[in-house]
This record gives sequence, C-alpha cells and structure tokens, in this order.
Amino acid sequence: MLSLERRDEIKSALLENQSITVSELSDKYNVSFETIRRDFDELEKEGFLTRTYGGAVLRKHVRQDVNYNMLSNLFIENKQRIVHKASEFVSSGDCIFIDHSTTVFQLIHEIKNLKLTIMSNSIKVLPELSEIPGIDIVSTGGTLNKELYCLLGNTAEKTVKNFYMDKAFLSCRAIDKQHGLSDKFEQEAEIRRTIIDNADSVYLLMDHTKFDKTAFVRTCDLQKITCIITDHLLSDAWKELFISNDISYYEVE
Repeated sequence: MLSLERRDEIKSALLENQSITVSELSDKYNVSFETIRRDFDELEKEGFLTRTYGGAVLRKHVRQDVNYNMLSNLFIENKQRIVHKASEFVSSGDCIFIDHSTTVFQLIHEIKNLKLTIMSNSIKVLPELSEIPGIDIVSTGGTLNKELYCLLGNTAEKTVKNFYMDKAFLSCRAIDKQHGLSDKFEQEAEIRRTIIDNADSVYLLMDHTKFDKTAFVRTCDLQKITCIITDHLLSDAWKELFISNDISYYEVE
C-alpha cells in the first residue's frame, strides 16, 4: 500500500474513533512503528492530528475540513439508522427539503416509494431521484460549491424563500448547548437558516461527532429545531435542554 493511501485510511480511522495507537496501525498494515510515526508526523504537519504518547488524537476542528467523499464513507450504518428513523416522519403528499449533508443524503433510499415533492440543493440528491415515479423534484439553483457538492448563494436562497415546506431534513457541522447550530461556510449557514425559516417542521440528523462543538459560522438557535435524531445516547444535560425547549429527540444507537 502506498503511504498516501495508508494516511487516508488513518484519517478515516481517526475521524471515526478520535484516537489511535501506533501499535494497532503497525499490526494492521504490517509496517514498522517508525513508518507509522512518520505517517503521524506528516498528518500532524497537515494539522489533522496531535501526537500523543504511543499514538495520536484527532485535532478538535479537523472534521469540519474533511472532504465530502471521505465524510460520505464514515459511519454508514449509523447514518442508515438515523435516516430510517427520520423516514417515519415522511408521509405521501409531503413537500420536503433534503439538504446537502452526507447523512441526510441517505434518507432518499428510505422514501423512494412515497409520493412527494422534494426540494434540494444537493447535486448528489437530484440525479438519484430524477427517474423515480411519484417524486417531483425542485432544484434551488445557485452557485455550485465543488467541495460540498451543493448549490449555494443568493439564487439558491431566493428560490427557497419562494416555497413553504412541510418538513425540512438537514444537518450542520456542529451543535453546542450555548451557541446552537454552526457551519463551516457563511453561505452554507445562510441557506440552512432560510430552509429552517420556510419549513413547518425541522428535523436535524446528527452523528455523535458533532455534539459539544462549534464551527466557524453561527447558523441558528436550538429553539428553531423541531426534532433531533442522533446515533448515540445523549447526556442528561442535552436531554434536559431539548425537553426545556420542546424539542423531540431520538437516540438510534
């Protein structure tokens, strides 16, 4: 295996587990401890990890900078459990929004048999649904963000403002008790705010790595969310916060 391939796999392992040891990687790839230490040195220079005694830990804000394709391959089973639960809230005849996040993308596989009107800014979602009978598709239009595989900007926001949706299914880069939802890019946060304002109910689909973190741009307060579905057991503090703000929550561990 080439060193670049191995380092990509180390990145994925760190994103999933938050930490990793030299010895387990040495065994996995059948290479020396020194080879793994060199990999760690290079990844530390990239700002991806922090070296520890005998291993490494993921840098705090790294997940916000990982490319779409790598995120798409993380926590697949967890994402499928999340969207399976989310699909219970979709009914034939609904007008819904599906955003560009890798978790929400999985939802389309659960709802293809329903009669729906779906608006999306994801260029991954649109072709997946283009030949499905019973589903009408509305694209937001806008400027293509090649990193996120989605349409953003003024055109996208103006389109969303002209439609009112029964339900919106979305995610965000981070969620914090004090600061609410946040995202990496300003335009990403802006379109999510617009979606939230134009939907009767808002379902936030979140994997466990996004809790108790903040990203660069504030998106909205927690009070804007109707329901949160996540792949882990929530702390008592989070549960109390959701209950006090009349937010439904589901743990699909």
